[in-house]
Amino acid sequence: MSFNRRQIGQYAEHFALQYLKQQGLVEIQHNFHSRYGEIDLIMLEQNCLCFVEVRARKRTTYATAAQSVTAAKQRKTILAAQWFLQCYPLYENFECRFDVMTIDYEHFVQDVVEATQQSVNIHWIKHAYTM
Repeated sequence: MSFNRRQIGQYAEHFALQYLKQQGLVEIQHNFHSRYGEIDLIMLEQNCLCFVEVRARKRTTYATAAQSVTAAKQRKTILAAQWFLQCYPLYENFECRFDVMTIDYEHFVQDVVEATQQSVNIHWIKHAYTM
């Protein structure tokens, strides 16, 4: 069984969400869509609203997952986050930060349920960029 990019992306987001929950963060929204773009995960860590971009790469020959978060993607995420804050004024006085979760893996296991920290290399980059 082989997986397409979309399935791998969905798996990566699920894996990142579970990881962040284990670290004590609370999920606010998953895949927030706006006319500016999408935010993969919006999490709450105490009084800080975390806008999280999740990136996965099977091969890092050309770029790592972290290197794939371009300046253009950062601008889109910032605009989407500003839109989120306008839509949900409850959070407008919260501290905000932009994190990146990267997942680099050499071999995507056939059964994603069996994926372990050994087959997936995950990094959580807090404060990856700012507004």
